Amino acid sequence: MTEIGRSVSRAHVAKVLRHAGVAQAQINEILQHLPEPVDLDRAQPVFERYGVALGELMNRLGASP
Repeated sequence: MTEIGRSVSRAHVAKVLRHAGVAQAQINEILQHLPEPVDLDRAQPVFERYGVALGELMNRLGASP
């Protein structure tokens, strides 16, 4: 993810979720609960509520530790 600290745009979150195979309806629901910009640390409970593990998502997309 393109990060500024640990914040990214909602549009970037949507793009990454789509790339990871998350259904558009679920992406729309997730985005309703996220501010602009998205603080990834604070948003983690939102992702988890929808069954999206942030760490797993980042690993699937090739993030390094």
